[in-house]
Amino acid sequence: MNKLQSFRRLSDGSKAALDLLLLQRLQPQNAQISKYSLNPERYADDILFDLLDVAAEEQILENRSSGSEERGARSENSNKGQKKISPDTHHPSPDTHHPSPTTHHPAPEVKKKSRKKKSTPTSRGMT
Repeated sequence: MNKLQSFRRLSDGSKAALDLLLLQRLQPQNAQISKYSLNPERYADDILFDLLDVAAEEQILENRSSGSEERGARSENSNKGQKKISPDTHHPSPDTHHPSPTTHHPAPEVKKKSRKKKSTPTSRGMT
């Protein structure tokens, strides 16, 4: 299959992080991975283009679907046992009622050196 056709079908910036993970697994020696990791969405097209060199379109789609499912399961598990708070309920932040345990120490005073005014040369002897 043509790489460019696959690229056009698979192009989706929101999947860049998943594509980057697959690229790291399949081609860890890729010199661009550290750059891509800084902002995967920005480099989504470059990541996908490099990924198509080492993975088939089906493999990329499978990775994206399994990665999305794993993220959904993780977020469900992280919310288990937590109370749901209605959006209209206001809870003040803890720092508004309890002062910080750190003590405020004022900065030491810095003494300024007195500067003598420089004398400006006068025009002596000139008329």
